[in-house]
Amino acid sequence: VSCIYTLFENGNIVYYGETVDLKSTIRRHQEDNKTFDEVRYTILRNHQPLRKHWEGFFLQKYKKENGHLPKYNKQVPYTQDPKKIELINTANRKEAINA
Repeated sequence: VSCIYTLFENGNIVYYGETVDLKSTIRRHQEDNKTFDEVRYTILRNHQPLRKHWEGFFLQKYKKENGHLPKYNKQVPYTQDPKKIELINTANRKEAINA
């Protein structure tokens, strides 16, 4: 599953991420001994810039509200101008979600 995702531990956010293969990514997190008990995700198929945008958005929002990043996030990934990745174009958003 190509998506943005959030890992939770006891109801608390411990990681925000994006991936083209959720199953493999979750396996890697487990192998890295990250502790979490819930995964929530939103499918965004075949559109890495859109996934990166939302990952960065949620990380910046979390940092602003909490003064730090989630437990396992080390940095906010690069950000892009939404116009450059065509987030405004409704057809592109529908394609990324429904593809």
